[in-house]
Amino acid sequence: MPSPLLIPFNNNKTIYRGYLNVQQQSLEFYIEVHLRTPGVLQGASLSCSWKMKHLLADCLNTVNRRLQESNSLAEFAIELQNILETQVGKQSPSKLVCQPPEYYSRLLNEIEIVGWDRLIYIDSDFKELHLMVKDDRGREHILKILISPQYPKVSPEFKADLPLQFEVHWKTSTSLNDVVEQFTAELSSHQDLWIMLDEIDSNAWVIDPENPSPSCSTRRLVLGNNASLQVLLDPKHPRALPECIFMGAEYVVGKFRDSFRSGAEKWNPSDTVLENLQKLVGVKLPSPATTNKEDFTVECGICYAYKLGKAIPDTACEDTRCGQPYHQMCLYEPITAKMQGL
Repeated sequence: MPSPLLIPFNNNKTIYRGYLNVQQQSLEFYIEVHLRTPGVLQGASLSCSWKMKHLLADCLNTVNRRLQESNSLAEFAIELQNILETQVGKQSPSKLVCQPPEYYSRLLNEIEIVGWDRLIYIDSDFKELHLMVKDDRGREHILKILISPQYPKVSPEFKADLPLQFEVHWKTSTSLNDVVEQFTAELSSHQDLWIMLDEIDSNAWVIDPENPSPSCSTRRLVLGNNASLQVLLDPKHPRALPECIFMGAEYVVGKFRDSFRSGAEKWNPSDTVLENLQKLVGVKLPSPATTNKEDFTVECGICYAYKLGKAIPDTACEDTRCGQPYHQMCLYEPITAKMQGL
């Protein structure tokens, strides 16, 4: 293996530049060492390419310490070359493949057009980046882009937390800015859905989910004590009559379900979902403005928890003196235990 050579780049001999060769993969890494005082390594700093930083990610502290402690630059360069050989040997060949300069320059230029303020993450290989895009109401959404090595001939993979799958119309000439414009249009198409859900979240007690994501179009709402209503909105037609499931003891929810079914034909898409629901069930849903969530029993009467893993209390006692909701699993376990004790 040829010894690395670092040569002074200025008259004061405080800046040294050179290349380190890794024989097993025929790789070459550029490095630059800055000295505070000529000939003194204490306080020196190392600059290198992002690819080399990525390789040394788990041993950068060791490298910096050895730079300070080495007797000479030549000794440090040889030691650093050996460390690189070891680190490269740990990598799979696919991770060591660098793209041509045009790949990186195109991406950097496209990010510049999109705006660096929108870039919230990019990995060291330029294979994954995350962009933040605001919708019409200022909500922030994250678009994750997984870039193919054949970019732009092959479309990247796109991931976003939306009610429907985000489909990009991709051509070889498509740029990241084109993608952002398509994503912004997609966000606009969901505004009415989010407006309907925002009104529900603000004016009714939502049992589940506790912290809904932008992709979630389901809400479980408190109807009254031991009674709830699960509503699933259609993302494509958010003002249409939603799928509704009444949950609770029959003697409690029966009247609400009967009222809803008898008035379903009166559903008015011009009104909001919450307005229609309240009109059809015949009561104003309990609201955070007028009630406390603790006033309504939603926890399991056996384990005293609402969620048991992913399960929620979906079985209710039909005794009019009770009406308590239960997890099916909690009901099953005591019965099993009792049978085993016989």
